[in-house]
Amino acid sequence: MQLYLFSKGGNAMKHLKIYLGLLACVFLFGCTEEEKMVEGTWKLVSYEKDGIAQQITDSTLTVHFETENQIKISGNTGANNFYASIDLSNDKIETVSEIVTTKMAGTPEVMAFESEYLATLSGIDSFSVNDENDVRYLTLQNSSENSVLKYQLQNGEKWVVQALYNGTSLEDISNVENKPYLIFAADGSLSGSTGINIVNLSYDVDKSKNEITIDEGVMTLKAGDEKSSEIETDFLSDLMDVTNYSQDGNTMNLLGSDGTILLQLVKE
Repeated sequence: MQLYLFSKGGNAMKHLKIYLGLLACVFLFGCTEEEKMVEGTWKLVSYEKDGIAQQITDSTLTVHFETENQIKISGNTGANNFYASIDLSNDKIETVSEIVTTKMAGTPEVMAFESEYLATLSGIDSFSVNDENDVRYLTLQNSSENSVLKYQLQNGEKWVVQALYNGTSLEDISNVENKPYLIFAADGSLSGSTGINIVNLSYDVDKSKNEITIDEGVMTLKAGDEKSSEIETDFLSDLMDVTNYSQDGNTMNLLGSDGTILLQLVKE
């Protein structure tokens, strides 16, 4: 698996391949309705080893059921992004891909945390989800090293693309099975899917001017069929050209600098 960094650059999208590190990881997630409560974006709020609290950085974990039998996970360690996929069979893990990480440098403190965190994550063997005072938490446990990772669910709005600009006109894709979508979190993180691949970006909004800035991010690079690949290319190109937005209830348009509607979305 590869990750590609994409950013704005005129009317074209530039792709920069970045070097990758590989780490093995096993997540024991089933696929019952109750277990699907793990789906979403989570912020790390505590990390314990042998009952002792560890220093943490601003870290996230996103869990997404791509199909009934496959989970995609992604996240950020404070320095690097990481991705993996989990194949399920009869509510049991069949295969787990290697975790792929970017290889960015951070401060010594952040890099030390990243090393410990990924080592703990690689040995996770159980999980639980519970609500406390209307806030949902995900707890991951590594019994071999007696470690506990606790995350808080990040509330965000999921918007599914119904039409996109294909270079000449606005194309209706409402009947496409795997449509691109975006999840706007309150902390400025922006995650979602191209219909084929998982993306992680960030955004900033000026509500007084209806302006939105979508910053560079990373995505997995999984192959799709010809039509899905065309949609992915148009979606990513459009996303990098977005400068403004308009919203009417559960419908949102993302616009280019000349006012062209690049993406039409509906809230799910």
